[in-house]
Amino acid sequence: MRYVPGGGRPATGHTSRQRPCPSEATPAPAREATPSLGSQNRCVKFELTVDLDRLTDDAAAELGRILRYWAGATKNLDLTRPQEQAIYDSTYAEVGAWRIG
Repeated sequence: MRYVPGGGRPATGHTSRQRPCPSEATPAPAREATPSLGSQNRCVKFELTVDLDRLTDDAAAELGRILRYWAGATKNLDLTRPQEQAIYDSTYAEVGAWRIG
């Protein structure tokens, strides 16, 4: 079983990795001159990709462990800059990556 990013979802028509956020009731406050992913009232994409074929014995349990770990770790991420990091299973084998951008 392998997850295919974007599989089965209708195309949105956006060609850029950043896309406009849904309208908000209050405009965002002015930011510094340094551009960042979250500037200009834009949405930031967070993508977590795991190759389920590379997970050991119990893929569902291993995926749950990965999701729990990164759900807790997101509070430590800088969401204003593009970045990427490998994801490892419990045997320290690389099984995917997460990206902000």
